Amino acid sequence: MQPTGGDPLLDVLLIKPDFRNEIALMPPLGLCSLAAVLRENGLSVAIKDYALQPASDRRMASDINEFSPAVIGITATTPSIHSAISLARFIKEQNPDIHLCAGGVHASNRPEEMLQSGFESVCIGEAEYSFLELTKAIIKKKSVEDIPGVITKNTNKAVINSQWQHVEDLDKLPFPAIDLLPVDEYFRRKRTYGVITRSPRVLPILTTRGCPSRCTFCHSVTGNRIRYRSSQNVVDEIEINVQKYKIREIQILDDNFAFNREHAISICREIRKRNLNIQFWFPTGIREDNLDEEMLIELRQTGCYALSFGLESGSQKGLGLMRKNKTVAEMKEKVLLAKKHGFKVTAGFLFGTPGETLADMEQTIEFACSLPLDSLNFQIVSPYPGTEVREIAERNGYLIHSDWEKYDTTWAPLESAIETE
Repeated sequence: MQPTGGDPLLDVLLIKPDFRNEIALMPPLGLCSLAAVLRENGLSVAIKDYALQPASDRRMASDINEFSPAVIGITATTPSIHSAISLARFIKEQNPDIHLCAGGVHASNRPEEMLQSGFESVCIGEAEYSFLELTKAIIKKKSVEDIPGVITKNTNKAVINSQWQHVEDLDKLPFPAIDLLPVDEYFRRKRTYGVITRSPRVLPILTTRGCPSRCTFCHSVTGNRIRYRSSQNVVDEIEINVQKYKIREIQILDDNFAFNREHAISICREIRKRNLNIQFWFPTGIREDNLDEEMLIELRQTGCYALSFGLESGSQKGLGLMRKNKTVAEMKEKVLLAKKHGFKVTAGFLFGTPGETLADMEQTIEFACSLPLDSLNFQIVSPYPGTEVREIAERNGYLIHSDWEKYDTTWAPLESAIETE
């Protein structure tokens, strides 16, 4: 569809593919951050979220023809990776001259799979600046094979070994370019994370990157060292979104918002200082073991109304198998403390960690039922690529399948991908 030999009308088109089981419909912060860095560096960029606005093949072909980009970047989770691959093959059939790049956690862990599925390159880990360099090289018709953080079929080992390019100063990143998306449509759809969100006018935000925990079921492409945005920078973004989009709530998606109490408290105080009158909570979880009474009071006074805890197991043995580094007694103590201060509390639990027994699972159910929770969920552990659980499953012959669409917490009926003793 791209005119043969013609110049691209747009430098980059970023796409989130359609996926029928999408848990939440919110602006994809990863793509929006990429777009913001590209735009800051003088490149033209557009974003299409086909999870929000599904399109037929004809509509997608029309979109791509309209933009006629030099580069298309596609991101996907493990459950939605087949959608990304299908989209990539469709684009290549229609537009063979467009450079296709894959990104996201799954692509970072299985770059070979992406390169064998129609993509020319994969951006590993935090991709703001590697993808920028890739795009500039494509536009200038230069080689992309020696760009750190970019993997191609011809990438040399030295470049692969330097793939983890983390952004050190998060304050230097421009705010995510959510203005490139139909923000009001997200509000209208009212499908945010969690079941207790109070307002449809809600946007996500990240205040940190990185996680020092070594949970066996998780793999983070942001590394094990936490990096922080300053409280002023975080609240500047919140204030802009309040003024521009009239939001009433934010959802903080950090892995470890409460890891550094001074950082968490400074954000709370900066929000109150500016009288933003905003509500917030942590739908993807907040480590309850890092919360103390002072921090809970600060959160409550600032507008936080709910806390989501990844308790995972009610068995001390189960917690050890997961490398959670906490105790059942401490978890119960923090749930009670949060309820004392008026928070709604939701918690998640996992079944099926290798080494766990039926008795351990029954102990988890008993523990969950003993807590004054407002909501809770039980999930079966999925052996995602890059996790220790997957390594254990492969090593011991526990792995049943790699049907990625079923590596999904919304799959019904729940179907485990591993079978242990």
